[in-house]
Amino acid sequence: MYYLRLMNLSHYFIYSFWSFLIACLFLFFLWTRGACAKDTIASNAILINETTGVVLMEKNADQRRPPASLLKLMTIELIFKALDENRLTLAHKFRISKKAVREGGPKSGNSTMFTKYNSEISLENLLQGIIVHSGNDASIAVAEGMAGSEKAFATLMNERAHELGLHNSYFVNSTGLPAKGQYTSARDISKLVLHIIRRYPRRYWRFGQTHFTWNKITQRNRNFLLGKVPGVDGLKTGYTKAAGYCLVTSGLRKQNRLVAILMGLKDAKKRTKEGRRMMEWGFTLLDQMKVIPAEKS
Repeated sequence: MYYLRLMNLSHYFIYSFWSFLIACLFLFFLWTRGACAKDTIASNAILINETTGVVLMEKNADQRRPPASLLKLMTIELIFKALDENRLTLAHKFRISKKAVREGGPKSGNSTMFTKYNSEISLENLLQGIIVHSGNDASIAVAEGMAGSEKAFATLMNERAHELGLHNSYFVNSTGLPAKGQYTSARDISKLVLHIIRRYPRRYWRFGQTHFTWNKITQRNRNFLLGKVPGVDGLKTGYTKAAGYCLVTSGLRKQNRLVAILMGLKDAKKRTKEGRRMMEWGFTLLDQMKVIPAEKS
């Protein structure tokens, strides 16, 4: 009996040693590969395995940055929440105000859905305009319709951000257009994206659309990874002079979902190239991960 116990103990220590060694080798591999990923030209970035919650790499992920149109993800979250709680329907119509046209119409020089003043548009179409076109006019129209004013809607955004644990973000408008005191971080955006993916799975498909036509004008989704990188199915791009070119993207391969946030890139081509590189690096890393089998009793 003593001999059997000794053998079992010896086997346990040997197994533990090899498990520890394999874990150390994996961590070394992850560190060396991570060092490569941290060479990203983005000023701020984070890459997460959504399936496990593990952060695969990060760079200045908690630094406050202007959100640009990535902020619209919070606008979208509030819309999804209202739909799920039956406070709104996709058939609900919103009127396009002078403010929406002035700040988000074609003459504003910003991303637009090309809505017309005083027209009434269904939430279904405005939601498409926000997600695919990044339409500032659509975002303002929904904000005003849901809260009475964009300022009041921003208050709802901040309250919801607090509920979701986005403690490094503050929102002033519904669009992400430059505004004093407005900021977020790559990590906060990643938290918001993980929440959207997990809380609203049946609505997530909208982020994978490559085109949408409104007012006889067809616009392409500016997330050029859609349809080009296998598995990529969302989410959002953004740009302002202060924020630089930004990208939030996600993709699913072999039951593993990645979420990547890139901020502060110099141009749209670099945004697409770096987004592709980060996603491919992440999926390659996951393919090379080895799971240590449980010890048989």
